[in-house]
Amino acid sequence: MIQQLQGEFVQADKDLFTLAAEYHERTEAYDRTVCTGPIVRGGIMPATAYERVAINRHAAIVRAELLACALRLGYTNEQFQKAIASHRR
Repeated sequence: MIQQLQGEFVQADKDLFTLAAEYHERTEAYDRTVCTGPIVRGGIMPATAYERVAINRHAAIVRAELLACALRLGYTNEQFQKAIASHRR
């Protein structure tokens, strides 16, 4: 606990952070190749229903792949989801 308060994270925390970062990097990179909408603070926006379906499908595939990695490392689905939600781009 003292290590975390001082900003020193255990390896397990680093692994989870790395997976969350990879999720955001991969999905944003894909979004930029598919979407033709405006770029806003949170990333590029889909301009059509097709683009929205394509990016959501890709995000689900990436999430499932990285969740499998997280589960092998001993994390739960909830921990992985929380890491994705709290990760800052």
